[in-house]
Amino acid sequence: MLMPAALFASMDQYLQGLFVLAHDSAAEVRKLVCAAFVQLIEVNPSFLEPHLRNVIEYMLQVNKDSDDEVALEACEFWSAYCDAQLPLENLREFLPRLIPVLLSNMAYAEDDESLAEAEEDESLPDRDQDLKPRFHSSRFHGSDNAEDDDDDIVNIWNLRKCSAAGLDVLSNVFGDEILPTMMPIVQAKLSTTDDETWKEREAAVLALGAVAEGCITGLYPHLSEIVTFIIPLLDDKFPLIRSISCWTLSRFSRFVVQGIGQQKGSEQFDKVLRGLLRRILDTNKRVQEAACSAFATLEEEAAEKLAPHLEIILQHLMCAFGKYQRRNLRIVYDAIATLADAVGEKLNQPTYLDILMPPLIAKWQQLSNSDKDIFPLLECFTSIAQALGTGFSQFAEPVFQRCINIIQTQQLAKIDPASAGVQYDKEFIVCSLDLLSGLAEGLGSGIESLVAQSSLRDLLLQCCMDDDAPDVRQSAFALLGDLARMHLLSTCLKWNIHHGSNIHIHAMSYTSTTC
Repeated sequence: MLMPAALFASMDQYLQGLFVLAHDSAAEVRKLVCAAFVQLIEVNPSFLEPHLRNVIEYMLQVNKDSDDEVALEACEFWSAYCDAQLPLENLREFLPRLIPVLLSNMAYAEDDESLAEAEEDESLPDRDQDLKPRFHSSRFHGSDNAEDDDDDIVNIWNLRKCSAAGLDVLSNVFGDEILPTMMPIVQAKLSTTDDETWKEREAAVLALGAVAEGCITGLYPHLSEIVTFIIPLLDDKFPLIRSISCWTLSRFSRFVVQGIGQQKGSEQFDKVLRGLLRRILDTNKRVQEAACSAFATLEEEAAEKLAPHLEIILQHLMCAFGKYQRRNLRIVYDAIATLADAVGEKLNQPTYLDILMPPLIAKWQQLSNSDKDIFPLLECFTSIAQALGTGFSQFAEPVFQRCINIIQTQQLAKIDPASAGVQYDKEFIVCSLDLLSGLAEGLGSGIESLVAQSSLRDLLLQCCMDDDAPDVRQSAFALLGDLARMHLLSTCLKWNIHHGSNIHIHAMSYTSTTC
């Protein structure tokens, strides 16, 4: 942000004006005063240093304002303060008063949109506004358009989320120092059992997840007890408690996985695993999403340790695959792909493939080549192909050919959309090239016959020369690199030497380490 010279020269008068307006009767004025203090501490915190104690005291009071928008603006101050790297001592003495305020504000407000989702809604079709734009995120390189998924499916920033984020930041700055103030409040909230206080219990579980990283040292001796307490909450009558319990358990995944090998730890892992699988089949979409996301995190931590549980995991994931609406179906694809990445070749067993592949192939046949819902399916097949290796051979030919068809159609659409019958979208090309890379990595030299009988050489040349789309070129060169590792470089690069294109220089530069 820029600081106008006139404001810089008149900072004392400006601050005096803010202090005068700080207790204005109009909520909108108080909100703007808070926003001004936050911006000042972000742009040039030195202006506020002489007044820090008074400003912190004011923000602490206004963080309890009866107007949620005013309180929200005030709440932004705590993260901004920590990011500004101001002296921690100025804030430390306020922690015993600040932590309770944040915990109080983490409970759902009566008008929170999430409360509308606290029902059995799995059979209701997703609305168009429920479906965020979805872009392919390459597993082989970064994507310019990769989306940053929020842990919370309702993406409206509010006091609850800001308070949780503030607690997270404070835990990473002050560490275990905040626990003596926080834990008695959390324990008191968790001990309530009546229906009227469910929001307090939910906020307490959220708080434990928020400090899972920053306070891990202080929490570690008690983690087994904490996890044991949260597991039954996966079956709570309130969907939003089930949802937040999934997320908080995912924050402790590393600890849960570390216990495998010891009797008590293995039993706890098994309970977490089965609890999350139950919630994957929940009747509430919000819980379904939280459970799938949490399970994907557990998969990443557990990796090959999931192998003994593959059958029951696949049964639950494919059951979810059959019942989920469009939005959550994308998360199931990701969970399946993450599972394949985690267990690798251990997935290559007839029993597992009989559970996994028929539903995926059925969906594959339902989707058209211009349907963006095919993106997560192509990404899923990429991971499966890599995991199964030569075991994917029985599925390879139609997958390979469809990728070729998609690339052909999109390259035609770029020139003549009417003849192609679709509008050009480079994401289809990138996604298809990445799947071909996955096939090359999985099949090894077994992909040679597919390459030789296809038009891949001409398509790949065009992709490598696509000056309008760097990510298309990058995926194309990545595929050349994978073919090089399979000793198929001559099959690819010698095709078009007579074109005299710089493609060969770029490709050889990209693949020099594998050559």
